[in-house]
Amino acid sequence: MQWYARAESPREAAARLGLDESRIAKLNSNENLFVPRELAARVARKAAEEVDHRLYPDLEGELVEKLSSYLGVGEECIAIGCGADQLIDLLIAAFGRGGVATVHPTYTYYMDRCMAYKISYRYTELTRSLELDLEELVELAESSSLVILNTPNNPTGTAMPEEAVKAAAEACRGLVVVDETYAEFADRQLHTLPLELENTLVIRSFSKAFAAAGARVGYLVAHPAAAKEVRRAQQPYPASGFSLRYASALLDMLSYFKQVWSEVKRVRSWFYRKLRGQGLRAIPSQANFVSIRADIDPQAAYEGLLRRGYLVRVFPGLLGSRSLVRVTLAPVETLEGAAKALGEVVK
Repeated sequence: MQWYARAESPREAAARLGLDESRIAKLNSNENLFVPRELAARVARKAAEEVDHRLYPDLEGELVEKLSSYLGVGEECIAIGCGADQLIDLLIAAFGRGGVATVHPTYTYYMDRCMAYKISYRYTELTRSLELDLEELVELAESSSLVILNTPNNPTGTAMPEEAVKAAAEACRGLVVVDETYAEFADRQLHTLPLELENTLVIRSFSKAFAAAGARVGYLVAHPAAAKEVRRAQQPYPASGFSLRYASALLDMLSYFKQVWSEVKRVRSWFYRKLRGQGLRAIPSQANFVSIRADIDPQAAYEGLLRRGYLVRVFPGLLGSRSLVRVTLAPVETLEGAAKALGEVVK
């Protein structure tokens, strides 16, 4: 097992290979590149001016109220965190001592946190055709205190069947966490599932859908009793005053963001068809990225694309391929060049 490593930044990549940073398109962290930087900066400046930075934040209630309206769940069902990652860390530390189970390939941060806390970590693997062994997942759930299911899944982009989540919840003696970081880009969302299944929690983030990765705001939806336990285990001030006000302001722009999500889906469909038309083995995605299976050395794929100006994420040895190349979606003019580079490097 290896520790989780964040993606290389354009600055780091440029310095390492002697490249011009300004000519590198950052497509390796699944950030929302469809929201203009100027718009985000304008909203952020206003939020920063409205907060008294000398004081501890007291804006959590305001954000929870708006999330309640957005999601259609009670305020008592919501807990706030410093990004989805902090909530994942909290849940593993507080509720995962009896073992954590998941489905691979998936977000490796789960394994990283289990290693840090010396917690048992087990998984079932998707087949090469991306099929889930539901029977094995249920067996793992029966002997685990925490099951984490990522849907849409990173790095495949595929969605977890709702029936699989329910089966895991029925079998698990503890909690089932559904990591829905990419939910707004998917055709189906599961955030109301905790109202039906009391041992199920759903984690979401402002990083992807709301283009606020730098603000570090995440939230959790759970049955009121479970949400209360999470808040009890949480830090007293899990997010800064600025981050809370900024996230609240973004929710006031919901009609705009719904248009953004529709555009992401449109571009995703176009990019997938373009890659398949080039003979590349792209995987149908429900997230804001598309992954491509490739029989090429991972480092050769990574640096070949980087030298052509595209910083992507490459995962070695997944799904029966030497490399899984994950490309964050971006405006079409950026992806046109990325598709050309992929055709040259990945073949």
